Amino acid sequence: PKTKAKWYQFDKLVVDDRGREKATYKEPVNIVGSFQSMDIKTIQEMGLDTNKEYKVFYTSNNIKQVQRDTSPDYLEILEDKYDILDNNNWFKINGWNGFLCIKQI
Repeated sequence: PKTKAKWYQFDKLVVDDRGREKATYKEPVNIVGSFQSMDIKTIQEMGLDTNKEYKVFYTSNNIKQVQRDTSPDYLEILEDKYDILDNNNWFKINGWNGFLCIKQI
């Protein structure tokens, strides 16, 4: 099934009044994709924290993952927010990329 998401693209880092860097994001873009749960075995095999919630979001959009000196793009799906951890070729299907997501606390 197709899932609607708001895609927040990283814009830049700015320094706040206290001298800390803070990520800013562009206005969200509405996209669609397929949002899939990950089974516990796959989470363990990838060496991820089993106490966190991970999903894979399949889409044709060019979402950015965590990179040096940036913050990852994030998705808002059904009022929950998910950071993009990785775009792994394991998850590539029919020209769509699968993005490993972790639910924000």
